[in-house]
Amino acid sequence: MQSHLSLVIEVLLVWHRKNTIASFRRANIKGASWVEFDVMLSADGTPILFHDDTVNRTTNGRGALAKLNLKEIQSLDAGR
Repeated sequence: MQSHLSLVIEVLLVWHRKNTIASFRRANIKGASWVEFDVMLSADGTPILFHDDTVNRTTNGRGALAKLNLKEIQSLDAGR
């Protein structure tokens, strides 16, 4: 049985990498009953899993996610 502290640490680890396929897979492996994620719409109305209002912090791009179309978003480098 996991202690409360180890469960909190696991939740924080998954949260830290939120909105990534890796975090969803890890949550599944750890037996999570659900995951929380953010969905925003691109300029052309495509739903995108993304947390920030802008792409500045997590990609090599600049500007509001909602002002970029899907093709522009797909061209951004978010690293690994």
